[in-house]
Amino acid sequence: MQKVIVSNTGPLISLEKLGDGYGFIRKIYREILIPPKVAEEISEGYKNFEAYLDRYQITDLILIKQVTDIVEIADLENLDEGEIEAISLAAGSGLELLIEETMGRSIALNAGIKISGIAGQIGHAFNAGLISKEEAEENLRTLLKNGRINNAVFHAISNVIT
Repeated sequence: MQKVIVSNTGPLISLEKLGDGYGFIRKIYREILIPPKVAEEISEGYKNFEAYLDRYQITDLILIKQVTDIVEIADLENLDEGEIEAISLAAGSGLELLIEETMGRSIALNAGIKISGIAGQIGHAFNAGLISKEEAEENLRTLLKNGRINNAVFHAISNVIT
């Protein structure tokens, strides 16, 4: 089941909030590709990107991938640079995109890009038998408590894991 996915900044921040967020996502993905701007955004407050990777022990999980072409998608210019690069990377590589921001999700979906957020990945990991019901529920509660998901998402995913 190990595969590759592209990520925007938001889902990585959500993983940071979970006790073993990067541990659970490792059970699903062997690599998470991020564009340079996302690397810059997630490593703010750290000495450099490598320090961020070291902090979460993910030097073998997250890889920076250059974006060769910015895709031409309606309303893309309304997004921030990290989202634009992440959507372009996903579109150019044909990979699924981890993204949580509403406008970015909508634009990516309209462009035919398969998307997910971390809450969806928790449901996926539970359904695949990669995490326990207790771990899934705790992760969802943590995301809700930290403002990373809203009540509607919490209840929708909670219903999938019961």
